[in-house]
Amino acid sequence: MTESEKKSFLSVSEMRSAHADLLRKSRSGLDENLAQAIQKFILRGAETGKILDDDVERRAAQNLLDYWYTQLLTGGYQTPDATLAVLDPEQFPDLSEVEAPYLGLDAFRARHQALFYGRDRLTSGVVGALENRSLMAVIGPSGSGKSSLVMAGVLPALASGVLPGSNSWVYLPRIVPGSEILRSLLTGLRGDPKRAKEWVERTASELLQNPDSITHVVEKLYGDRTLVILIDQFEEAFTLCLDVQKTAAYLKAILALTTGTEGRCKVILTMRTDFEEHVAKYPEFQEAFEAATFRLTPLTAREMRDVIEKPAERINLKFETGVVEALIEDILGEQAALPLLQFSLLKLWEKRKRNRITWETYKQVGGGRRALEISADQFYDSLIVEDQQALKQIFLKMVTPGEGLEVTSKRIRRTELYTRSVASDRIVNVLDSLVEARLVRLTPAENQEDEQVEVAHEALIRNWPTLISWVEEASVALRRRKSLTLAAEEWQKLGQDPSALWSGLQLMQVREDEDLNPLERLFVEASLDKQKAEEARELAQAQALALEQEKRAESEMLRA
Repeated sequence: MTESEKKSFLSVSEMRSAHADLLRKSRSGLDENLAQAIQKFILRGAETGKILDDDVERRAAQNLLDYWYTQLLTGGYQTPDATLAVLDPEQFPDLSEVEAPYLGLDAFRARHQALFYGRDRLTSGVVGALENRSLMAVIGPSGSGKSSLVMAGVLPALASGVLPGSNSWVYLPRIVPGSEILRSLLTGLRGDPKRAKEWVERTASELLQNPDSITHVVEKLYGDRTLVILIDQFEEAFTLCLDVQKTAAYLKAILALTTGTEGRCKVILTMRTDFEEHVAKYPEFQEAFEAATFRLTPLTAREMRDVIEKPAERINLKFETGVVEALIEDILGEQAALPLLQFSLLKLWEKRKRNRITWETYKQVGGGRRALEISADQFYDSLIVEDQQALKQIFLKMVTPGEGLEVTSKRIRRTELYTRSVASDRIVNVLDSLVEARLVRLTPAENQEDEQVEVAHEALIRNWPTLISWVEEASVALRRRKSLTLAAEEWQKLGQDPSALWSGLQLMQVREDEDLNPLERLFVEASLDKQKAEEARELAQAQALALEQEKRAESEMLRA
């Protein structure tokens, strides 16, 4: 046999596959051709011992070799040495970077379907519900994997034909509401935003007056074909759109899609649990929303094992005994378990030794929870002091305090990062580096001013002590800032009603802030102008009163 024919199998799984192929061929009896194939199998199988460091796998491989050795011996053919080779770590296969089986903090998309594991039970639950209903609201805490479940689990399953006829349905690209929710919905339905711009503007105005007309729009575009619409990050319909009339029309249009098209529209929403209270402001939509709710549950230990091991098996990536168990124990119970686990796995993959992830690597990366912390700290420590200050400002802009000690991420327009306190070019450079390091996510837009940024994942907020300490230091300012943001947005909603402006201590606390976004700055300036006008009026009234009193006093003196 040549040296190339002695090349080992990549894994016991590949060896078993070759074994099954030989079994099929042996049904017709053992001949010279089959004997040669068996001899090659034994040579390759024996060589495979050099890369097998697991006792169970070594026993399985040796059993296969022994079986075919016996077959050759019984048939009277030449039998090569069928003894499994001694382990040689230098022979472990080297895996290519392009084979990376883990995503880090990135959300799974349809193209990642082959790497998406651990959510079979939830995928089946959503798919099963869609067979008999047209609206599904996938709800879960931030970082729980809502978008990944739908895009890499539910939609590919439907497209494969898991439901009757679902392989012929039309699957639209993911829609994110943004601030112009009616336009984003129509652009998603129509596609080709540049050519459809005038149509989108005209139709959005029509929807504002008659939301039910959305059914005619869909009928003209797609006829009687079944349409699947994913509206991801649905909470933006309440948090980024400041026009309650548009929000109401938007929700009515979604109801019309799911009730007025004879089941031809399947609408899937993903939404963070902490924004459900906004739905209660729209009772008609709330009823349908609650009936359609599907809540995500945390990953179980079994599901976490699938997330770790199944993508690794595809490329013969091996974990040293105990590493998988340590990862599961470290992360089990975390709300954002999937992205946190994926991030840790990606870091382990990057520091692998050939096709092995060892205990040494696990400790170097920091285990499950500390991998994110260590990576973020290393990035921060690599910056000069001025860039560190810019990074701190960027992150504090992208978080918002909730009740108690809870802090969540928020998506903001990129332009909101530019303030008087830090040079814009420094913000741009640091932001670009954060995006490249996958610590911040940038959502592009046709209009650059509408580009949005957000913390790459909620897991970063909960598991990076440096950021947690910044938030604690700035908690008072952040809560005051949240009040200012809400007040400015309400003022804008009310048509810049002067009665909604601030005055007194509230205004004094924010008037010198340098990091206000354009709307907040406009609100503060309008509040200051109103306060100055009121002070001037009060001063004029006081002066007029003093003058009147002075004249009255003079008159009384003259009478005396």
